[in-house]
Amino acid sequence: MKLLDRLNTMTKRLKLTEYAEIMGVTRQTALRWFQEGTLPHPATRVSPRIVIVEVPDDFIGVDIPENTTGKTVSYCRVSTQKQKEGLKNQKLSILEYANDHNITIHETVEEIGSGFNENRRKLNRILSDPSIQTIIVEHKDRLTRSNFKIIESVLKAHNRNIITVNTQDNEDDLVQEITDFMVSVCGKIYGKRGAQRVKQQLEENNTHLHQGSGGNDV
Repeated sequence: MKLLDRLNTMTKRLKLTEYAEIMGVTRQTALRWFQEGTLPHPATRVSPRIVIVEVPDDFIGVDIPENTTGKTVSYCRVSTQKQKEGLKNQKLSILEYANDHNITIHETVEEIGSGFNENRRKLNRILSDPSIQTIIVEHKDRLTRSNFKIIESVLKAHNRNIITVNTQDNEDDLVQEITDFMVSVCGKIYGKRGAQRVKQQLEENNTHLHQGSGGNDV
């Protein structure tokens, strides 16, 4: 019992709102972590409106000045120059979400490049900048077409987070991105000419598929 008593004195219980403030995230983000089972500390829902989080005793002993949350950045991406108009739509969608949730956006980053490309300069900059605490995207595939969960987990480990405005799958330019990715791989294997032949064949197949579907997006 003495050991249990000691353990109890080494932990404290916080309401989710208090916990979110100390973590430097919104309550909505902390609640999403709880619902996904990714909250960094043990938590229990004690009523429909209240979630209690157990933290180490010294977790709240650190002096954390008010309003020390990091910057919030919106990230917008399209695959090609032809889709550049889509950047405006993403920007407006994120801005509307931010206004509805009283979120201040400090910077908007726009980038053109494939979601399969891991060497996007602007994305890598905001991912590696510790002063940026929250990244907002319209769809998770705007950030990346692969390894989204890994990126999200790494950021969470550093008390940073990603907000996805629309959780539904977005397939607007998926075909184009897959085509570009396959052409890039073929270029490394078969050379430039081989890649061009593959690209031509894929574009022809996509055209036939598009016509066969009545002109709808694939």
